[in-house]
Amino acid sequence: MFDVPFVTPVHDGASDHRVRLLLERINACSRIQEFMNEVSSDMRSVIYCYSEYTYQQNLKKTPSGPGPATTYAMVLKRSLHIGTNENIENSGSVLVHDITNVLAHGNIRERCTIFQNYLFKDRYHRIMSYLMAMYAEGSSIPLCVDYQILGSFMEHIEAHNQAFERSSNLKHIICDTFKNRKRKTRYIRKNTEGYGIQVENVVPMLSSRECNLIKSRQPLSDVVPWKTGRMTWVINEKSMFAQNAKYYRKPTIAGPSGHTHAMLCFMKLLRNFDLKKWVLICILWLVGCEHHTIYEVLVIAKTHHNLEYNPAQDCCEFVDSILNELDSEM
Repeated sequence: MFDVPFVTPVHDGASDHRVRLLLERINACSRIQEFMNEVSSDMRSVIYCYSEYTYQQNLKKTPSGPGPATTYAMVLKRSLHIGTNENIENSGSVLVHDITNVLAHGNIRERCTIFQNYLFKDRYHRIMSYLMAMYAEGSSIPLCVDYQILGSFMEHIEAHNQAFERSSNLKHIICDTFKNRKRKTRYIRKNTEGYGIQVENVVPMLSSRECNLIKSRQPLSDVVPWKTGRMTWVINEKSMFAQNAKYYRKPTIAGPSGHTHAMLCFMKLLRNFDLKKWVLICILWLVGCEHHTIYEVLVIAKTHHNLEYNPAQDCCEFVDSILNELDSEM
């Protein structure tokens, strides 16, 4: 199967004209923006319910502590801190006081960064622990959360802990990435000079909030200080992923997108989950700042989430077809 001569494909990133036009079309799609507004509203509800739950737990532990208003203000502030580490190397990061503004008006990159921080990047799994505690107690959970999916998560975690007689990182369990990995698909790039992404190539364009975070640490230059996938990784050409990409002549940057897999897994918690819309969102989020190529997003959605994508098909044409579907529904 893999005896076809391979010519390295043209880099498939935000600087590629055809890809850039596609990213801009996704960003301009009203159905996608409306959907993200719904998701942001749902996530805001989850965050505030978590804050209220934590506040009530604190009152039980320290009934003679600070006054109720002060205590809740402190809890809410800590809740907002989960949404950002204020690291200028992380694309989409913002200052903590901008979190509520991002949830209301942020671009897709900013919002996805916040969502991942709350759901699967937080080392203490605070939001997920709250939801699972409420489920275990039989208490009410936010209406936007799918009760059956949350239950399946709980069953999956319990089965894992029984089988392995130990706990693992929650993200690894939900995404099934705790299992033995096959041959490495990538290696760390030793020399990153010249691999940064230009400000003018970022899609969607940098927001004032993203700029404010960067400028709080250093002057804003022509190159964004983000540590992108293209800057960080080199593909292992002996891996099965690389061999498949060569066969289908698909550009690669960092291998199958783990961020896409995690986002699709955890966003199923929300009742309004829509696979195709989320694939488009992940493409804009990750390809728009050169973490991955379109193929690297599509192949993980196909492999683990049953996206009806044929790797032989042109990536841009496939994504265009999804956008055309959305347009026809308007």
